[in-house]
Amino acid sequence: MKSLLPEPDLELLLEIHAIRSTTSKKDPDTRRCELVRHLAAPLLATITAAAPALAESPFGTHFITETLLGTTDADAAAKDAALHAVAALAPGSWDSVPLGRMLKTLALGGR
Repeated sequence: MKSLLPEPDLELLLEIHAIRSTTSKKDPDTRRCELVRHLAAPLLATITAAAPALAESPFGTHFITETLLGTTDADAAAKDAALHAVAALAPGSWDSVPLGRMLKTLALGGR
């Protein structure tokens, strides 16, 4: 997460986590799964609709990688559509360092 957030936002997020640990009754893993389930569809739809544009930047390739690896409980059809959109980028894309790394990471199933 450090690479996706600027320093001030990361500090705020850490502060929120500290407060939540003393005030929340819900298990952090349960909360994370609920958030992933809720956000998976719009994130996967974004990848499906804009994979070529996202793949033009290191941030976009990081977004694609983290979303596809992190949405394990996602709607199968939405995830399949996003994977097909990313797979369509593969021919001739290995010259682009961020995109080549992203495809390699996805092909290997993670880090």
